[in-house]
Amino acid sequence: MIIHDCWASYLSYDQCGHGLCGSHLLRELTFVIDANNYAWAANMKRLLQETCAIVAKRQSKRLTGNEYKNLQKR
Repeated sequence: MIIHDCWASYLSYDQCGHGLCGSHLLRELTFVIDANNYAWAANMKRLLQETCAIVAKRQSKRLTGNEYKNLQKR
């Protein structure tokens, strides 16, 4: 698995899994909020920050199965 900023050329690597860098995602959401004031972007940013705070406090650095399901619903 590689974690990246979603630069298009990275997606051509089909021999591995891909994940988006959380810092880059937050930066993009901040831009969308500042430029367009979209509520969905503010909600997503808050959700990611809340989830990060929960996981950071845990030794396992993971969500529980139920927390993950709830995160997907939100």
